[in-house]
Amino acid sequence: MISSSEILGIIVAFAPVLVWYRRSYKRLPYPPGPPRHMLIGNLRQVPKSHPWLTWTEWTKVFGPVICLRVFSRTIIILSSAQTVSDLLDNRSEIYSGRPSSVFYCEMIGRELELFSISDTHPRFKPYRKLLTATLNSRTVVKYRELPQKEALVLMRRIAVSPDEWLRHVRRDAAAIALLLAYGYPLQEEGEDPMMDVIEEAGNIASQAGQTGRWMVDVIPALRYVPDWVPGAEWKKVAKEWRHKMVQFSLVPFQRCKDEIAKGTYNPCFVSSCLLPEDGHEMDEEEENTVRWAADALFAGAADTTVAPIGTFVLAMLLNPSIQAHAQAEIDAAIGGCGERLPTLADKDDMPYVQAVIKELYRWKPPAPIGLPHMALEDDIYKKYSIPKGSVVFANIWAIMRDETMYPDPETFNPDRFLGDNAQPDSKKFAFGFGRRSCPGMHFAEASVFLNITYMLASFVIKPTSEGEYLKYAYTANLVSRPEPFKCQFVPRPGAAKWLSD
Repeated sequence: MISSSEILGIIVAFAPVLVWYRRSYKRLPYPPGPPRHMLIGNLRQVPKSHPWLTWTEWTKVFGPVICLRVFSRTIIILSSAQTVSDLLDNRSEIYSGRPSSVFYCEMIGRELELFSISDTHPRFKPYRKLLTATLNSRTVVKYRELPQKEALVLMRRIAVSPDEWLRHVRRDAAAIALLLAYGYPLQEEGEDPMMDVIEEAGNIASQAGQTGRWMVDVIPALRYVPDWVPGAEWKKVAKEWRHKMVQFSLVPFQRCKDEIAKGTYNPCFVSSCLLPEDGHEMDEEEENTVRWAADALFAGAADTTVAPIGTFVLAMLLNPSIQAHAQAEIDAAIGGCGERLPTLADKDDMPYVQAVIKELYRWKPPAPIGLPHMALEDDIYKKYSIPKGSVVFANIWAIMRDETMYPDPETFNPDRFLGDNAQPDSKKFAFGFGRRSCPGMHFAEASVFLNITYMLASFVIKPTSEGEYLKYAYTANLVSRPEPFKCQFVPRPGAAKWLSD
């Protein structure tokens, strides 16, 4: 029999649904979407993996604005450049909120993370101010030696053990992020223990933040269920993950603080913030703000560059003529094959390479649906109602495959970004929208450019066997990257002088 406490729990869980049904007749209709069940809405239709693929198919039936209901929560999916521009850019004061995930924010302890808070949160502006001061297009120049140094380390590691190239790329991204945020140098030899922390934190964040995975996000009252109740094993998982995520953000920050106290620190984001120019002693609130801002910088830099570089290797395997074209342009810019490695100063002399990078972001966008936004107030768009609290996703995958902007979208074609009839720059869709655009965009672009040009100058990327990569897979994580695969990295003439030093 159902106990009285269980009946009370069901009433509490479904009360918002009943209130919504009573009020819904007063509003304009919601945007179209799949048929829904009266109580659970579209719960059964929420994709369990790679949601951007399903959502893109739905646009053919329902159009570029789709509405889902999961119990009392409204989910809006925007799948065209126009709808994203109209709402997330032009009405960013309404759509810069973040939906609160009970599991990720409360249970895992990420409620103060930059990626989790709304722009109305008192921490939002201080976070953005600190990050923008460090990562804007002007100040990022002073950090140019950091990605250059680590890109060279990456090439040398690939030359020694090419079968582990993807692990080397992950290490390169982590090394740059740790040095930039905390002044922490990864061990040159062997495996640094911080790499395990980074890998585990990335996996936890991807799983904990998955839309629709955790029932407590749908029925928040479940947070009060005792740990011993059958089916509540997720609460034990949450406690374990919470501990590990605290280590992820606190350990490198505390290490940097200790190095500052000893006077042995490497200049970095944290040291520049904790040693302000006016010399004042930072209080607990200021220090905590720096800690979480550094956490966002580190998390963003450690993951988002891996996906485009992995896609680049795959694209070169599938398109050897494009690889040869890009290498010829690099050789011309640096004075010949093997003369030297490229620098950021060579960027303007490499329009085709820049087009290759734009096509990477379009062909396989690193974050196919980005991070969710939330409507901070009721809104009306094209005679449809979007209620306050709606979770709003930009389906970047669908935008990058819009044939009206990008004809023949499945073909990897850098030429689409060149000439008088160049197609829209894909990077304006890949780095977020409105007030939630990525503050580290300029640094990420510099790092990706250097890694790719170093790789093209150093190696010819070849398959290990003919036709091996005609089928490939991408992860279903928030940041989607190629599943591991092997290939050959054949050193180019003259590259030995920097690969063997």
